[in-house]
Order: sequence, then structure tokens, then C-alpha cells
Amino acid sequence: MNPKYKKDYFAGITTALSKARHTVVKEIANRLCAVRDELTSDKTPCVETRFWFAYQQYKTFWVTFPMSNSAIYEAVNAMLPRTFKDNLYILDVLAGAIKGKRNRVYEYSC
Repeated sequence: MNPKYKKDYFAGITTALSKARHTVVKEIANRLCAVRDELTSDKTPCVETRFWFAYQQYKTFWVTFPMSNSAIYEAVNAMLPRTFKDNLYILDVLAGAIKGKRNRVYEYSC
């Protein structure tokens, strides 16, 4: 995905989260919404992603075709640990099973 054409799916959203947490959740959720729009359709209804933290633990999250933006935002917030500062989070998009696509890795630090 070209960062020049990056769409903000959560522009103008209000939330009760802290400003720092909202920033991290918004970045990751924006990426997952872009993955949903690019990689899922009626023919490919879901894509597996893994959200790594603490260097060894990960949570699997399935991005599905009809999933709403708010559902993705809430799921990302639930996946983040309660204390999330000073950590590196890695989002691993496992798109290699889709013909013509490749796996992708994104890093987020806070």
C-alpha cells in the first residue's frame, strides 16, 4: 500500500480512550481496514493477521469482507495490553495464500 494514498478510515472519530492509546489503535485499525478493502471480497472472504507483542505472544485476528470499521477498531483496542507504552507491536498480514499477493509485516512503536 502506497502511503501517499493512505486513507484515514477514522477521521473525526471521538472516543473515550486516552490520546496515546487512540493514536496507536487508530494506526493499526486503519491498516486493517486497508487490508480488508484490498485483500477481501466475495471470492476471498477473510485474511488472517497476527498481532505480535512482548516478542513472543501473539493474537490471531481474522479480517473479514463484511466487517465494519468500528468492529475492527474495537477489536484492535481489545487486543492491545492494558499497559501498552514503550513497546513494539508487529502486525503480520498473512496474505500469501491469496493468488498474486504476499505476506506483509508492519511495525508500530509507542
